[in-house]
Amino acid sequence: MALDAGHGVDTYPPNKGVPGLPEFAFNSAVVGMAKELAEHNGFKVVLVQPLNGKEVPLSHRVETANAEKVDLYLSTHADASGNAGVRGHWSFYWGTSANSKKFAEIWKKNAKELLENPSRGIIGSQLNHWTNFYVLRATNMPANLSENGFMTNPLDKELLLSSAFRKNAARAQIKTACEFFGLPFKDLHQEKKEEQTLEDRHEVITESLNVRNDVMGTIIGKFKAGYKVDKLFDFDGTWWVVRRGELIGFVNSNFLK
Repeated sequence: MALDAGHGVDTYPPNKGVPGLPEFAFNSAVVGMAKELAEHNGFKVVLVQPLNGKEVPLSHRVETANAEKVDLYLSTHADASGNAGVRGHWSFYWGTSANSKKFAEIWKKNAKELLENPSRGIIGSQLNHWTNFYVLRATNMPANLSENGFMTNPLDKELLLSSAFRKNAARAQIKTACEFFGLPFKDLHQEKKEEQTLEDRHEVITESLNVRNDVMGTIIGKFKAGYKVDKLFDFDGTWWVVRRGELIGFVNSNFLK
């Protein structure tokens, strides 16, 4: 398979990233993990964009993959939006490629299971559209471009910086590749979920606690008195990001014990 780390170190600055998170850093970390995991599962890997290296033209990446006659092309990215409230993971495939769509559908299932941010689904790319991605259009094999989260959203940004999230993004890709080719998936190490410690789990002590998409942002849900929530991180001493079930957001920690 060909693994494509999306962008080179010379792309941020100017534009591929946000303060504290250059996109190439996320992409390269995930692809490095995916390479190790893919090789563990018996795949030969071709890196068409060097990890933490300078930007390689898209045409050169595709030429390399086509010349090597790889069986699968995976391009890894983190997304951005002018709307800081937009978040989630999604992936793209060339709209007329049935095998690429099949891969994307399996990836969607595995990503929903492994990644903590919401699923935005899968999109079939096409000509004369913003989804007209060269690495999907010009490759001779099934290809997928995954956008794993939005760097411009505070919650997604924190996930994109997390080693655990990056490992699961790599795991989603290679688990999908194994399923796509009808192979059993072998993890590098079977990780057990760590039990929540008492200091990570807190109880709501007000009748109704607003859950927001940012500090003093839009209300996206509510937690009732007595609900137990898991603290993901302390944003500024007062505002915490917490999780209960599938709901993740900012809350005022003065209403937790």
